[in-house]
Amino acid sequence: MNSYSYDNVHQYIDALFLSTLRPGDKIIDATVGNGNDTYKIAKIIGKEGHIFGFDIQEKAIDTTRKKLKLIENGPTFSLHLCGHENVEKYVTSKVSFIIFNLGYLPSADKTVTTKSETTIVALNKCLKLLKNGGIISVAIYPGHYEGEKELNDILSWAIDIEQKEFNISHIKFLNHKNNPPQLIIIQKKR
Repeated sequence: MNSYSYDNVHQYIDALFLSTLRPGDKIIDATVGNGNDTYKIAKIIGKEGHIFGFDIQEKAIDTTRKKLKLIENGPTFSLHLCGHENVEKYVTSKVSFIIFNLGYLPSADKTVTTKSETTIVALNKCLKLLKNGGIISVAIYPGHYEGEKELNDILSWAIDIEQKEFNISHIKFLNHKNNPPQLIIIQKKR
């Protein structure tokens, strides 16, 4: 029997990629950041897939574009220099997976962060874009003021989501110090 230790939320996210993504899927990366998650997803969904990416920082869009162009037989993609709350302007078809990696861009201006007000607007819009059985993954970093506010606001929002339509889980490492990242997983029922 194989066993695996999940030491951080990113290992859970990687496991979600591997267990749910299929070649040809359409996905949304609501916060492309340094493009690491986008790159992993692109390798799984392949040339028949499509990635819709969003970020408010040009550096994030440029870095992600460069990484995606390195993939042989990679998916088509459209990257948008705007906030994820504008998702419905660019995505009209149903998608299999949506990832939010909230907070600030590592190695950039830490005062430029995601905000719960726009993130919740984006999440509401993304619920409508999700295919049956599809997943929204939300990594939240409560170690800074905006991150803690975002976590509390998103948890309050998630509690009111209709359970007949969605299952929502919350992963939190109870014995980790210094406010480690937490993960919310939203799955649309089939």
